[in-house]
Amino acid sequence: MDKNFDEIMTEYEPLLRSSAVAYAGRTGQSTGDMYQIASLALHRAYLTFEEGRGLTFGLYAKICVKNACISEQRKKSAASRRESRAGYSSEPDAGTTGLPNFAILDLTALSTLEKNVLLSRADGLSYAEIAEELGIGTKSVDNALRRAKDKLREIYRRQKIH
Repeated sequence: MDKNFDEIMTEYEPLLRSSAVAYAGRTGQSTGDMYQIASLALHRAYLTFEEGRGLTFGLYAKICVKNACISEQRKKSAASRRESRAGYSSEPDAGTTGLPNFAILDLTALSTLEKNVLLSRADGLSYAEIAEELGIGTKSVDNALRRAKDKLREIYRRQKIH
């Protein structure tokens, strides 16, 4: 690329501003914060662009900026969902169904492997970390977690009915 990054910033200023304004409302971020995210994406585009791949820098930059803004939107949306889930109580509120009290949930239906995988996943370990810790493959981790979820779903359904 023949231009330095300052020239690129000046040339793509309208893209950065319009992206910041468009996504600020969707993410709950300030326009300034979204401008920073868009600017960083433009800088990454500048550093990683390879000529001769059938794509102009302008299109590549626009895609990178848009993807960064969408990623921020998804992060904020996921954080919002986590916060709303964290607000659930294990005791039902008046007029709501609530969630069952998982502290008294009978886990005897789960195998030792399923319990270990479930607890490790609940502690935030990745499939690879769990597999390494338990000396099994990641597919075995996935299968054990799926079986545990299925069993817990069935237990939950039975508790809901009674």
